[in-house]
Amino acid sequence: MADQQQQKPAKTKEELEAEQQKAKEQLQAILDQSRPKHLGYGIASGVGNILGAAVGAVGIVVLAPTLGLGVGAKQGGILGGTVGLVGGVVVGAVGGVALAVGGAVQGVTQVIRGAAATPEAIIAPSQGKWWNEVEGKWILTKLDEEYQQMLDVPQDDEDILGDAIKDAEKSTKPPGAVTASKVVDTAYYDALEIAPDAEPSKVKRQYYLLARKYH
Repeated sequence: MADQQQQKPAKTKEELEAEQQKAKEQLQAILDQSRPKHLGYGIASGVGNILGAAVGAVGIVVLAPTLGLGVGAKQGGILGGTVGLVGGVVVGAVGGVALAVGGAVQGVTQVIRGAAATPEAIIAPSQGKWWNEVEGKWILTKLDEEYQQMLDVPQDDEDILGDAIKDAEKSTKPPGAVTASKVVDTAYYDALEIAPDAEPSKVKRQYYLLARKYH
């Protein structure tokens, strides 16, 4: 049976290195998002982590015995409930301590990271940088380059739609095309600002032009 199963080819060294690099980038992105701007942010974030973990720990300590008692009593009566209660107390205590310690470690880590980031937070604004909350880092703003890029942006869509407009103006009606006298309701043609006897290619182009113009 095992011989019939199709085995996956082993990954190459390059593929493994690419996966490791991707994992590092994802981890760095997570760390950057939680990176405090300065000591004040670090303290606020650290205290939030500690308080959140403390609340969660209390919840586990309270709920675990209750759940253990209920499940045990349902399955084994009084004896089962007693065992479940004791087990719940143990699980709640262990889980609560683990959660509280984890939150404390995260909180202290955020305070340390905030303290380490404070010097850069003092210098960065004077260098024309601004704090990106999403990426968790200081970004350099080059106003001169951005202004020049804005000047290069065309005022309208003439650079894109120029050829389309010319083709639409030069289009001719093929033999057998719909004539104005055959159209009963011209509402759609009026909305597109074209004649009812316009050829299909002009209808499509006009629809595209108006879509670009109003959207």
